[in-house]
Amino acid sequence: MRFAWLALTLILAACSGSQESSDSLKALRQLAAQPSDGFLAIRQRAPIAGLRAEIASYRVDDLEVHGLLLHPAGTQPAGGWPVLVMNHGYVPTPADYGLRKQTGELDRPGDYYRGLPLAYARQGLLVFLPDYRGHATSQGEDYLQKDHPTRWYSRDVIAAVNSLQSLPQANLDRLYLWGHSMGGAITLNAVHALGERVRAASLWSAARSTLAPLEDTVASQAFFSAISARVNIHHADDDPVTDFRYSAEVAAQLSPPQVEFFSYESEDHLFTADDLKLAIQRDIDLFLD
Repeated sequence: MRFAWLALTLILAACSGSQESSDSLKALRQLAAQPSDGFLAIRQRAPIAGLRAEIASYRVDDLEVHGLLLHPAGTQPAGGWPVLVMNHGYVPTPADYGLRKQTGELDRPGDYYRGLPLAYARQGLLVFLPDYRGHATSQGEDYLQKDHPTRWYSRDVIAAVNSLQSLPQANLDRLYLWGHSMGGAITLNAVHALGERVRAASLWSAARSTLAPLEDTVASQAFFSAISARVNIHHADDDPVTDFRYSAEVAAQLSPPQVEFFSYESEDHLFTADDLKLAIQRDIDLFLD
């Protein structure tokens, strides 16, 4: 009886440990290496500013997650369109992600990010914006109550990249990631896990990644040494939402010319006016170099 109880205790502990570690860096790397069946479905939606737009769904952790797929105009290059996965920031009410404020209509990516995917798609990038689990119509509301949600959302981004392999028009030899605020932390996690598959990335006003512990020198070196992509880091020096110093510390972990750190004299958390145009152009210069 005593041995049976001990065995049950060990089994439960092992199961608990497996669940707790499924959002770890090791688990993210394992997910990145898994084969994918591609998108479950791709549904046509109304064009956005003249560009073909679709809603694509894919599976991760037994959840169905959706995202906006935005196609460039013009003639597709021989090798396919370069791909940009864009990762949005924190949404106070995740179910409302993508809604138009005036009408309540679901129209991804919502008012806050409305013009950003268009700006990149018009430059010849195939753009995908995952909802994340529990956002908009994507399954996984229970995960919103878990600790460190960015780790789970990082899994959604990695699974999206794997699913994009099923698109013949996508050139994943030219894969780029972009993230704003919370999406910056998600992007950093995904860039680490995906390794050499990511050609370049851009972090805008990035929130702190709990998987990149800058205070732990050994762990920090291990995290950033796995990143081979070139990285743009953008941050306003008086950003009241995320810490400018964190972006500077991340930049210090990477060496030029791999990283470029751009500071902006403003309080904008999401850039506006000339700073917005400049940040986008700096990314285009990096992505389409």
